[in-house]
Amino acid sequence: MPTVLARIFSFRGIIIILALAALVGGGLFYWYEWRPAKVKQECAARSKTVKREQAGGAGVFSRRQIRKEVLDDDKYELCLRERGL
Repeated sequence: MPTVLARIFSFRGIIIILALAALVGGGLFYWYEWRPAKVKQECAARSKTVKREQAGGAGVFSRRQIRKEVLDDDKYELCLRERGL
């Protein structure tokens, strides 16, 4: 009867250890890298507001307006907190 160490270091044991390591590594990558990046992306998209400014600088008025997307910090922070970041 083979010993416990011989069983662990057999081909099947190594495959099982590698599969478990890949599973744990994939889970950690998802939880600490992928999920926070997606949450931040969604929150940034939800909290952008559009501001319109006159083109041409101060004192010059024209019909042309510049659209600026501005991130609303309060909405962004609230969204992050709601999603656990």
